[in-house]
Amino acid sequence: VWGSRFKVGAGYRDFDVHFIYTNLDVFTGSAGGALNNGVAFDDGIAGEWAGGNSINGATYFSPINSAATFNNGVIDENDETDGFGPTASFFSALPTYNMVYRSELDDLELNFRHAPVDHWFNVGIGYRTIDLKEYASISLRGDLRDHTDGGGVSEGISHTALTDPNGGNLTLQSGAADGFDDIVSVNGPDTLLFVHTARVFNNLDGGQILLEPTIYEGDYFIIDSSIKAGVYSNRASGRIIETYSGVIGDNSVYGRSFENTRNVTSFVGNVSLNTGFKLTNHILLRYGYEWMLMTDVALSPNQYAAIRGNTYQVNTDSDLRLHGSKFGVEINW
Repeated sequence: VWGSRFKVGAGYRDFDVHFIYTNLDVFTGSAGGALNNGVAFDDGIAGEWAGGNSINGATYFSPINSAATFNNGVIDENDETDGFGPTASFFSALPTYNMVYRSELDDLELNFRHAPVDHWFNVGIGYRTIDLKEYASISLRGDLRDHTDGGGVSEGISHTALTDPNGGNLTLQSGAADGFDDIVSVNGPDTLLFVHTARVFNNLDGGQILLEPTIYEGDYFIIDSSIKAGVYSNRASGRIIETYSGVIGDNSVYGRSFENTRNVTSFVGNVSLNTGFKLTNHILLRYGYEWMLMTDVALSPNQYAAIRGNTYQVNTDSDLRLHGSKFGVEINW
């Protein structure tokens, strides 16, 4: 991950003021491929899906688990087990997945310091605002299979089971209101794509203190440090969108979405160790290493666990830790 930092300041006698802007460009991680086995929707990893993967009420795509176990006395999804093949009895291509994660940070500081030229220890206070934006998505694609317990006709997952409040509680967004069919049914085959996306935005505003000791200073070389710590009001907002789509054999798209905003208190701290090589009395080449901690922030990969039934409150229980080296030029006049 690359970033940039710009700092400008001015001083008078023993005091100075400086402005700092830091940007960490979008850093992205992604992964994808095929799973090693099928994915059960409603019977864990037993029966047809023995040794496989499973979706339940505590995982991504939990509505499909609720739909696959729905029973209102008329429609009983429990008389069959559903999932993505392959299974013990039915061959299918392995389900595939894709994950993407992106994050970007903008950081503005306005600091006032007591910084006499001949002192080895400077102190200050400042105002700081930080914007942390995140995006995460995960998708799962496979061929719908079901295994009817005790014989009978393959049914797939009905529209009622997908949309009933006691089932998947999804909304039909487009296409036919006919649910999803098993791949071997007369109306099949259905290949399905599940997509979960989460976007979060943290806006932190608050004050900080600064401690900046000089550890060593010679004619050509300097070692110093910087410590910043502050408490911030964090306005965190999150939005989750899930879609459950037929991509082969069906055009139905079911989905749900959530939005929420809350205010919490966060802590931000930075510690850096810096060196400088004096090219002239006014120009230094700078190199250092910096650690940063942000507490009580919303991170996009952790939002799915904040859905409780049909409600969502943005999850701000995460900590963000960043660290890395920095290199630059410092000009003093």
